[in-house]
Order: sequence, then C-alpha cells, then structure tokens
Amino acid sequence: MQELYLLPSIIASIFLFAIAVYLLFIKPKKDYIFPLIFIFLTGFLWNAGTVLTNVTEGNIIWAELGTVGLIFIPFTIFHFTVAYTGYFEKKYHPFIYTPALLLLVALVAGEYVTGVVFRGYGYEPLYQPMVLAVNSWIGFFLTILSVFLLYRYYRENVGIKRRQTFYILLAVPANAILSVLSYYLMVDVLGVAQFSVGSVFDFATFLLILYAIIRFKLPVDTAAEIDFRILAETASDGICILDTRGCIEYSNTYFTTLVNSPERQVLGKPLTHFIPEEFHDRIEEEWNRIYSGKKITGLEVMLERENDGRITVELTATPIVWNNEIIGSFVIVRNIEKRKKMEEELRTQRTYFQALFHSSPEAVVSMDEQHRVLDVNPAFSELFGYTAEELRGKNIDDFILPEEERQHGEEITKKVIHGNIVRAEGYRKRK
Repeated sequence: MQELYLLPSIIASIFLFAIAVYLLFIKPKKDYIFPLIFIFLTGFLWNAGTVLTNVTEGNIIWAELGTVGLIFIPFTIFHFTVAYTGYFEKKYHPFIYTPALLLLVALVAGEYVTGVVFRGYGYEPLYQPMVLAVNSWIGFFLTILSVFLLYRYYRENVGIKRRQTFYILLAVPANAILSVLSYYLMVDVLGVAQFSVGSVFDFATFLLILYAIIRFKLPVDTAAEIDFRILAETASDGICILDTRGCIEYSNTYFTTLVNSPERQVLGKPLTHFIPEEFHDRIEEEWNRIYSGKKITGLEVMLERENDGRITVELTATPIVWNNEIIGSFVIVRNIEKRKKMEEELRTQRTYFQALFHSSPEAVVSMDEQHRVLDVNPAFSELFGYTAEELRGKNIDDFILPEEERQHGEEITKKVIHGNIVRAEGYRKRK
C-alpha cells in the first residue's frame, strides 16, 4: 500500500526533473526561464526527498533533502513572477533568496527537521514549529505579492500575453492554497501523510505555468521580432496587431500619430474605437473574411483623431495564423488624406476644364499623345461640321487638313506631339 501512495511522488520527481532539463535547452531563453527551471528543480527535490525518505523507512537525511525543496518553492515562484513581469530590476533578483538561505542554515544546523514520523501510509518530516511558521508566513507573503504583481501585469496586457498571464495567475495562488489546505486536512485532521496529494497539486500547478509559457509563446527578443520592430517603427504607414476581438495588441508610433493618442490609450482598445460608427458594419463584414482566412486590401474608411477631426485612411489586413489557428490580424493603416485631396482637386480642375472647353467660342479639339481625337467642343462642330462621335479616335489631319497644307500641317503636328506650343496661320477645310 505504501508503494502505491508513493507513485504520485515518483512520477512527479521524474517529470519535474525532465521538464527542468527540457527548459534548460529552450532557445531563445527569456529572463524568466531560469527561475522557472528553479521551480521545477525545487519541486523535484521535495518529491525525490519524499520518495527516498519512504524507501529508506524514515532516513532523516532524505527528509532534509526534501525540505530544501520545500523551503525554496515559494522563493522560486516569486523569483519567476518578478522576472516574468519585469517590475523588479534584475540586479535585485538574488536578494529574493536571502530568507531562504537563512532557513537553509537552520536546516543544516538541525533546527528545522527534528525527526521523521510515520503517518498512516508513509513517512514525513517533523518540523520545528517556529521555523515552519516563519517559512509558512514568508511563503504566504510572497504568494500574495506574486498574485498582486501578476494581476497588475494581467491588467496591463492584452491578447496572447494577457491569456498567458491569466493561467499563471491561476496557478500561483492555487499551489499555495491547495498545499496548505491539504496539509491541514490530511495531517491535522485525518492524521495521515500529505505527500501524495501535495505531489499531485504541485505537479498540476507547475504544469499549468509551463502550459501557459509554451501554449502562448511569443517570439519576443528573437532576431525576427527585433527586425519587425525596427521595420514597424520606421514605417511610413500605421501598423497594428489585433487579437480575435479586434483589440489592438501592438501599434507602431506612426499609428499613434494618426489617431493623435499616446500608446497607453491605444493598446487594448478595439480598432473600431478610432473609426466612426457609420463604418462599423462594413468593418465587421470585412473582418469576418479575415477570420475565414482571407486578406482584405484597400478598405477605405475614416479615422477619428483625438480632438482633431477625421482623416481618410486605407486598411490592408491579413490573418495571423499560429498553431493552425487564426489568433488575430495584422493591419496596415495608410494615410490617404493627401491623395484624396489631390483627387478632389483633379476632379475640380476637370470640371473647370470641361466647362471652359464646352463654353469656349473658339473651336477646340482635345487629342491624345498620338494625335487622335478625344473630344471636340460645340464651336468646333459648328465651324467644321463634324460631331465628336464622327472624329473620336481618328487623326484630325485626315479630316480638316487640305492637301496643299498637308506638309505644313504635319510639321505642326510633330511639334505638338513633342510637347511644343505652336502658333501658326493656315487654311483648314470644312466637311
């Protein structure tokens, strides 16, 4: 029966050590990976010590080895938290372990583990109550502080990073709460060893942290991301990364300039927050195409600038596929306000030209670069007797140039085709 209750600790020992080795070879290695390795190694020490204590039927040396892991678990979790959130400077991280080292001194001096006792189905260490209380209260304080930092970090992030933090935020307090409750229930109430249940809880919560790190892994600090950020920050277009809800996970500096808002007021907000409501139905329709795996190009909408009116922009968006799942979209926002103004000016000029062309009392013909007729005004039709439909696409010289003026007329045509302005007198024939 004792061997059966040892099974969770044996399995946990093997897997925790294997995971620590696996993490050691992860590349690129972020700052929080080493503290995460320490978490798995301390969990391994506690479980391995428990197994060896029971296999040797209560050898106190192995009980003390397991207690080393027990001492360091809350400190490694807190170290991981501050490295993950980045709220503490890296140079202060080693000081986190100062209380743990003092507790380790007490352990080596024989003031922590006072013996080994058989409870129901297995051996567990007997702890000096005062030292255990100090360890427990420090662990409680570090857990509360870890939860606070993780919650703050969760609130400050969006998208994949937010989901990753959410799982870690679940795992950290769950580890502490389940360990304390199970120890009280099994040791103080039932009078049996707690190690088998504790092994399961530690293993499960540690795996939840690992799941969050691997499942929601982002290529931060890789050469590819550094290149992306350099390109994005120097781009002459706005660039955004949206999550599946359409909220902005990343925006480059130019996008914040377009919307006239600082980055902290942009991140986490839906892109539609910066687009007038009359475009929302169209945006929703187009984004449904994105999430079916299609790309949208040239979507013209207005962009609301904070306290500074509107500008016309053009959106190009592609789905972001990760692990065969669409997790968001990559959006390029191009400012086409100048282009729209130029188009409007051209339309205005064209209107003015058409009005002048058709109302001119002089005969006027409009031709392309090959001297083919595009249009004639009413004065031309009245003078020469040809309508625009009769002449369009044809060489004007074939209709109004007399034979005796042919050479002179063709010379004028060549000069005009080459961009010269010609003033000349001559004869032309009517229909």
